[in-house]
Amino acid sequence: MENEDRLYPAFAGRDPDEALLAWMREFSLKTDRPFFYERSGERFGFGPREFQMEMLAKLDSGERCGRRPVGKAHCLIA
Repeated sequence: MENEDRLYPAFAGRDPDEALLAWMREFSLKTDRPFFYERSGERFGFGPREFQMEMLAKLDSGERCGRRPVGKAHCLIA
């Protein structure tokens, strides 16, 4: 990814409300900066296609993301 900020997705928190998610989606679309959030223990990601492809590759390889394995996640392509 060209912009270094895009390498570090934002975290919207655990069980964020719809108002926060709407704001985060809008911000992501304007800046191409991806973000993650958790809902009921499942992780979700939202961001540009390049980010989604990278995350899917990590899922396939079982690569760790931070302290936790990427594990089961849902990718929402912007």
